[in-house]
Amino acid sequence: MYLSKQKILIYLLFLINTAMPAFAGQNSLVDTSKIVELAATKKLYTHPTWLKLLKYIKTKEGGFRSDIMTNEFFISKNGSSDPEKELSATINALFGQFNGVSAKHPQCQFPARYFWIKSQLDISQFNQQPVYCERLEKWAKFPELKSISLVMVSGYFGNPASTFGHIVIKLNNSGPTDNSNLLDLGVNYGALVPPKEPTLVYIAKGLFGGYVGGFSDQKFYTQDAVYSEAEYRDMWEYELNLSDDERRMFVYHVWELVGKKYVYYFLKENCAYQVKDILETVINKSFSEKSKFWYLPMDLFYSLADEVNNRNEPFIKEIRFIPSSQRLLYQEFRRLDRDEAVLANRLIKSPELLESPTYDSLTNKSKLKILDVLLAYYKYRIAAYNDDDVPPEFLLNKRKLLSFRLALPINDDYQSVKEKAVPEPSKGSKPGVFRVGAVYNDELDGVINVGFAAVYYDSVGNVSGSLEHSELKIFDMSLFIGDDDKTELDRLDLISIQKLDLSDVGIEGENRHSWRVGLGAKRDNFSCVQCLVAYIEGGIGKALALGSQSILYGFLDGGLQSKFDSIYIGPSMGFIYKYNNNFKSQIELSGLYTNKENKKLLLSFETRYSISRDSELRFKIARDEALEYGIGVNFYW
Repeated sequence: MYLSKQKILIYLLFLINTAMPAFAGQNSLVDTSKIVELAATKKLYTHPTWLKLLKYIKTKEGGFRSDIMTNEFFISKNGSSDPEKELSATINALFGQFNGVSAKHPQCQFPARYFWIKSQLDISQFNQQPVYCERLEKWAKFPELKSISLVMVSGYFGNPASTFGHIVIKLNNSGPTDNSNLLDLGVNYGALVPPKEPTLVYIAKGLFGGYVGGFSDQKFYTQDAVYSEAEYRDMWEYELNLSDDERRMFVYHVWELVGKKYVYYFLKENCAYQVKDILETVINKSFSEKSKFWYLPMDLFYSLADEVNNRNEPFIKEIRFIPSSQRLLYQEFRRLDRDEAVLANRLIKSPELLESPTYDSLTNKSKLKILDVLLAYYKYRIAAYNDDDVPPEFLLNKRKLLSFRLALPINDDYQSVKEKAVPEPSKGSKPGVFRVGAVYNDELDGVINVGFAAVYYDSVGNVSGSLEHSELKIFDMSLFIGDDDKTELDRLDLISIQKLDLSDVGIEGENRHSWRVGLGAKRDNFSCVQCLVAYIEGGIGKALALGSQSILYGFLDGGLQSKFDSIYIGPSMGFIYKYNNNFKSQIELSGLYTNKENKKLLLSFETRYSISRDSELRFKIARDEALEYGIGVNFYW
């Protein structure tokens, strides 16, 4: 029985279609032993880029181990500790015979290794054909990929791991002003933390490697929803100035790392460290690691701001400010006139006033302004809750506002408020400080003062970004060296935080308090040297911006200390004045009352003059039972 030509054609097409998955990733036969030999001759397994691609680090015994804990990241069974065997196995897998679906082909699983090996070896003589990796191409969207950015997320005191900020990688498929940029791909590095982990357990495990970390990928709007809307954190997008090959290599390497497991360390091997490692792998350049004990997100951005790329151009192409939802809401609220703002606050407190004569008598223009601001307010408040925890009255009020808003025409006059950009954090001084100076005490004579801090942002310093006007000090130590070369500890602040809230927008339900906390050791007063006391203290208060250059603040402070008068409480008043970007001063007066009915009057004045971004002169006068004044130089690093 003979088949028709049409049936024969259909049968052949069926066979081809059935066979396609098996041959989609198959290369023409290549003698991989010659490629392995060529790589061995050039000792590619010792190349810094190869070692970084596999995340190898030197062991104390002189060997290697990889930071990656996922077995599937390696092709050789000894790949996690043997760079040479892993390179040979990788070459055999990338260029050898493969009978499987293309998505599983090693070229699709490890495109960065394939891309780099091709750049190091002349493999054209082997007639090797690349594989089309559909999933990778859809993920990376190379035809639409315009640039790569690193997004600096401001610090968040609600989470210890976020105190110093965070970094998100963003693959930009849209323009910077295009609203669709929220659909760009965001890549995050973080720890896998169980829900409702106790804070002390969380800190301990984060410090000592008790969590597994890794990269994850999501649309950028999911990160924006967490950082901007739920946690009210400002962001700065640093667009990198990369070549086409560097950009492709960057994306390939991130693709290889997503989903792989690391040991997570809060202070060192964190998001900043891992993103830095990717950049160093791609551009074959090293950035400073700051110290052996910590590496903060800001450290990477200072390095990028100071560096040039491989074409001697600035490494940062452009910086864009992404304001938090809270900042945008406040700016929208400022657009209301006084009467509209008063009514808006009354409506937040009593939504039933929407049916009152007061509201009915408004013009449509005022109604539109008020309703649009109130809808933005409830969106902002609801975003701070998990879906199941949103107060029911918030949802009811929002629905009621929507019904009134839908009854009004489109606001043709509406123009979205243009946010005022906050200068990027890398414009300020670097986080760490070393200081040296001379101090004179009217009872103890003169001494040399030497200090060091792992992180030192204070109210007088050259601080930019969201920490401007606030303080964050970590392990801030100050020593006295006398004429006899004897060294005494003056002060040790393990942590000191002061947050001045300068919001001038009075929105109902927004409790805008300033606060400060501190923990460490200090002299009981300035009339003694060997009188150290451990302390813990805090305060709550208010701050007011007097124009763009002055701040007036007040606190009610209280604390405990280990010796002498163990409990104290009292008010503080302070004033900060910024003459210009280089010159800034602060004065503070405090009255403390102790549990032994003693009274203390404390006074301090400090001024700063910047020599450069990372060096400055400081002059200080302070009184605590004795008068002490000094002058010194701060060097930031």
